[in-house]
Amino acid sequence: HGEGRVHGDIRPLHVRLDDDDHPTLAPATAERTWHYLAPEAIDGAPSVAADVYGLGQILCELATGRPAFEDVEAKRTTKASSSWSIGRVPATNG
Repeated sequence: HGEGRVHGDIRPLHVRLDDDDHPTLAPATAERTWHYLAPEAIDGAPSVAADVYGLGQILCELATGRPAFEDVEAKRTTKASSSWSIGRVPATNG
């Protein structure tokens, strides 16, 4: 983003490691994955905020083992956060 570029499709499929194990992004594709797409980007243009949202979804899924919002159909059709089901972090012993 520091170079003025927006990816527009941040999701696990596009995160790659280069030869020095630094994360890079593969080019965006036309197909969108609702789990990682910011609500405001469903009908709008890509933005820095939407990219950060996608990264947050990836990190949440890595931490919990499941998507943050399990009811992606509600997210896609209503765009109303009050209808989303938020995943919970599993309890740990210790």
